[in-house]
Amino acid sequence: DAWLAARLALGAELQTRAAERAREIAGPDASADALAEIAANMRRARLAGYGYVARVIARTDALPWLAEIRVPALVVCGEHDQATPPALNKEIAEKVTGAKYVELPGCGHCPPLEQPDAFLKAIGEFARL
Repeated sequence: DAWLAARLALGAELQTRAAERAREIAGPDASADALAEIAANMRRARLAGYGYVARVIARTDALPWLAEIRVPALVVCGEHDQATPPALNKEIAEKVTGAKYVELPGCGHCPPLEQPDAFLKAIGEFARL
């Protein structure tokens, strides 16, 4: 309940706190361009949608059914991700049979924006391109 209340409060402030929040969730190696794109994406969020997603996350525990996944899975996480930390991502990868876990050094919560080359390399290697 406390987590959800904090997310809903944050959602109400995303338009004005986007740049600050981008710096909070990005890793220490995030470029100015990546921070700007993360902030722009946050400003695009609408309170109703953000609140809906926060409520779903707060009320859904996917961990018990992850073992039922029977397709190849890649879990990519930033070393400095505070929103979905490496420990949680490692647990997810361990519960999905055969999943591959990749942690990107220096990266935070937004690997595709913070480290697009490393992110695409991880996907390419996983897909064997």
